[in-house]
Amino acid sequence: MKHISIEINDAQDPTFENETMIGVRSNNLKHNTLIGSYVIIPKSQVPTPFDLNEKEWEDTHKLMKEIKEYLDKKYKPDGYNLGWNVGKAGGQEIAHAHLHIIPR
Repeated sequence: MKHISIEINDAQDPTFENETMIGVRSNNLKHNTLIGSYVIIPKSQVPTPFDLNEKEWEDTHKLMKEIKEYLDKKYKPDGYNLGWNVGKAGGQEIAHAHLHIIPR
């Protein structure tokens, strides 16, 4: 698995952050990521969501709500996909837990 590296290139979209998590636009053009997609990433080096502590889960939920509110206003999506890929068999390519938020 690859290690995560965050690139923030779109000055038009904000970065969301709290004590344990950061939420950034997912700018993975190589994999044709959908417009407006975000990822929430723990600041601690945890390989899967199963390794998140209680505070990290709480902070993930808070950021997810903030990002959804932003995406609702900007894109007015009809729905969302939320996803964690866990382990190679589960499609995880990055050796660091991250939650995908994809407006549809």
